[in-house]
Amino acid sequence: MILFVEDLFSTPYSLSTENCGLPDKQPDHSDCVIKERILNGMDAIPGAWPWQVEVRSSDRHICGGALIGPQHVLTSAHCLTELELSFLKIRLGSYSSSIKENASEAAVETFCIHPAYNKSGDEYDIAIIKLKNSVNCSQNIKTVCLPDKNNEPDCDYPMYMAGWGYKEPLEYNDRFFSWTTEGISLKDYKDVQEESDSKNEPQKADEDASPSECDYDYDLGDFATPTSEVHNKVPEILQQAQVKLISNDVCAKLMNESSLSENILCANHNFGSFCLGDSGGPLVYKNKDGRWNLMGLVSATEMPCNVTNVPMLFIRIKPFMEDFIMPCIQNSTCKCKSLNKRLVYHDIF
Repeated sequence: MILFVEDLFSTPYSLSTENCGLPDKQPDHSDCVIKERILNGMDAIPGAWPWQVEVRSSDRHICGGALIGPQHVLTSAHCLTELELSFLKIRLGSYSSSIKENASEAAVETFCIHPAYNKSGDEYDIAIIKLKNSVNCSQNIKTVCLPDKNNEPDCDYPMYMAGWGYKEPLEYNDRFFSWTTEGISLKDYKDVQEESDSKNEPQKADEDASPSECDYDYDLGDFATPTSEVHNKVPEILQQAQVKLISNDVCAKLMNESSLSENILCANHNFGSFCLGDSGGPLVYKNKDGRWNLMGLVSATEMPCNVTNVPMLFIRIKPFMEDFIMPCIQNSTCKCKSLNKRLVYHDIF
């Protein structure tokens, strides 16, 4: 594949916190409303999410991510655990998979997975990627603001996400069926939240899909990250959605759990959710100053992706600012998880 790459380093305007969270275009048209789903959702507006990046390996989309500085990207830890560093690339400024002239690819120097991350849990599902070179601002490449330590929006504040994950639900998932037969049922979701009037029929995968529609490999597990082949359609255009946060107490009941970690954010939806390929993507909100702030990262949901009132889980950014994110950005001691002999990233930033 030929990728037309613009020069990331030719523009004198640098990425900094002073210019964070200020896209050239706002995400919503005046004549339309952002739908409450990425799956079967709405095409994003070019330039509306300039901090949205693609984490790619061997020229394949793996996950989303958020550009938080000239040389740093946040994403989900589970996106990186099985990847070869030498094959890893970050695509910036991407909007359409068929229009490449505004997209740019940056090489990765290294990455750091949170030291407490465990594959069996969600609460430390965060990682930071360091690029080999600093990138500069353009209309399609800007940073998102990191959260204000003294202020955090409540559950009624509008939240937005975008991603390149599947647009249609998957037919089958072991984890989903274990929820509905052994754990909390869909009727229980309705009883807890009293918002479950809409029902979605499962949609069969497109057997005649072209290679461009079937170029992800996915594992049918908790997380939205590619590992084994599943046929489904992926979006040509970046998808966007508005979601509503729900309290961790309500979310715990929906998940049949006694409690949830404060590192976790939950959101609900009426007709869909994020899906495979959306992991690591930013959950953002617009503050009173008109800047977009990073609230969380897409982490996990249950399958199939369109199950009504099954919570979507995000990693909350704020708890990781002082001990993980800022030390890595500021080139101080960045404590990372040791994956194996081939991929060891302790104190490398």
